Amino acid sequence: MKNLPVLMYHRVCKNNDGGHSKYVVHANVFREQLRYFAEEGYQTPRLADVLAGSNGTLAPNQKPLLITFDDGYLDTFENALPVMRDFGFTAIVFVVADLSRRNNWWDAPKHIMEARLMEPKHMIEMSKEGIEFGSHGVSHRSLPLLNDDDLAKELSNSRKIIEDVLHQPVPYFAYPYGELDERVKNATINSGYHCAFASNSGPLSFHADLFEIRRVLVANHSNSMYLYGKLSGLSKTLKWGSSVGKKIIGK
Repeated sequence: MKNLPVLMYHRVCKNNDGGHSKYVVHANVFREQLRYFAEEGYQTPRLADVLAGSNGTLAPNQKPLLITFDDGYLDTFENALPVMRDFGFTAIVFVVADLSRRNNWWDAPKHIMEARLMEPKHMIEMSKEGIEFGSHGVSHRSLPLLNDDDLAKELSNSRKIIEDVLHQPVPYFAYPYGELDERVKNATINSGYHCAFASNSGPLSFHADLFEIRRVLVANHSNSMYLYGKLSGLSKTLKWGSSVGKKIIGK
């Protein structure tokens, strides 16, 4: 797969709801985005098939696309799922696994508006519809800041909690805030995950490093040139080039 777009979403809110944030996409815009993807010949294989080097049930004329959601917001269930269902798309949802707290408490110090997270019943229903699930940690803490014991608990406990809900393996992980280092990556590998997703770090090729898979954030825009940049790899390449340039000049 020379170019496998991996898109990253957080919230899909009702139209004109959710405030102005690069992490909020409105439901009507999300529908137009998926319509564009479908018209351009994209469909969404299961991540398990992609890791096995296959496009699964995709037709020969369809191009693979991975859609991911971080945190596990309730509006992913309420607003994103019906739109994906209409287009026959699937996704991978990375859930913050502390089931005793079902809102985005980690955003409170930054004065970001409170948003509800999905309950186990929502996860179960989405899983029955073919949505895959992964872990996003127990507490949404930055993993490089944790000691070895706490890091191991974040990785293993979060997976166990989600597996107990879904009664199936949860082999995928997404680093909170996209923050990782070699120690965190090695701990993730040693915890038995099959792959892990970053955000604006990692190589350009999907299979080059399965424990630092680069993703592209999609914001609240449905302009065709904007979406072309996300799918073509142009946006990802520009971000990658910027990060390489900063390393070269020592920033």
